[in-house]
Amino acid sequence: MKIEDRVREELEEGRGPELDASDEAWERIRRRIGRRRGVPERWGALAVGVAVAAIGVGLAGWMLVAASGGRQSAANNPSPRATPSGQPSAAPLRDMRYETNAIVLQQGRGPVMLCLGAIQLSLPPRCGTLPIANWSWDRVNGEHRASGVTWGAYQLLGTFDGAAFHVIRVGAPQPARQDPSDRIEIPCPQPPGGWVASDPSRTRESDRSAAGALVDRQPDSAGWWVKVIHRPVGTDVYGPSDVVLNAAFTGDIERHQTELARVWGGPLCVVRYERTDAELRGIQSELTSSVAKKYGMRLLSAYVDVVRNRVVVDVVVLDDELRAALDGRYGKGAVWLTAELRPVG
Repeated sequence: MKIEDRVREELEEGRGPELDASDEAWERIRRRIGRRRGVPERWGALAVGVAVAAIGVGLAGWMLVAASGGRQSAANNPSPRATPSGQPSAAPLRDMRYETNAIVLQQGRGPVMLCLGAIQLSLPPRCGTLPIANWSWDRVNGEHRASGVTWGAYQLLGTFDGAAFHVIRVGAPQPARQDPSDRIEIPCPQPPGGWVASDPSRTRESDRSAAGALVDRQPDSAGWWVKVIHRPVGTDVYGPSDVVLNAAFTGDIERHQTELARVWGGPLCVVRYERTDAELRGIQSELTSSVAKKYGMRLLSAYVDVVRNRVVVDVVVLDDELRAALDGRYGKGAVWLTAELRPVG
């Protein structure tokens, strides 16, 4: 079961999240959190109580992208619209029906809110992206109450007028679809003899940290990450060949490979990427500070995907013209857009 599904299931049952640090999905979430804060990928025990701030969202505590049951990617968008200034806009199509899996939450007698993007995983949860104009708890099942808060997880079909979501149909939440782009990958082909440590004596956590620090110091660094290829049974100690260290640069990868091999004796993958980590962070900063407003994006989150050398931006709705505008501004593939409201019909 994906971690997003399990968290949603536990919220539905009125419980707090119980996370299994062995899940690759949790490794992906940890990577998102770390890269948002400018912290390179580290190895070792996962801190289950860490507090983070998601850029563009502003929530602290347990942060997790809400399980939408299949976000809309930029490849399948409705027809574009433009603002009077001629700038592309992520404005919704008022006659379009949208679908999403999400938490619906009401605090006291306040507005009923649709939770898209990130939520604070507590009991009760805390979130709220869009008001729902016509919600009635009397017409649904499966809600929970705690500390004056009512919430539940649902699949919703409705319309969006740019300010509020209007429900047409409510059903039970559906399992989230597996997104292949969420997997942590090794971008190098497997060596003929497999991923084997060249020097087992230099495969400790301190060696990985030293190698990562070396990557971070390089002006042409595009980032680094680890991939677990073998999980130990009955122990938390990883073997010399269990973890592949991946590092990306925009310059001389042969030189970087040689330098890293002097520090890290475990399996090593070094590749050339198009954009440096600093460039991507600049794009991320620009998107969250000014570009989102310029293009009319309802920004939910933005983070650097170091594995795929891009900035991932989650918005409420999107269209083809917005995708083209960001490609033109930053280069094709530099920004990957996803939307929490998926057009249907």
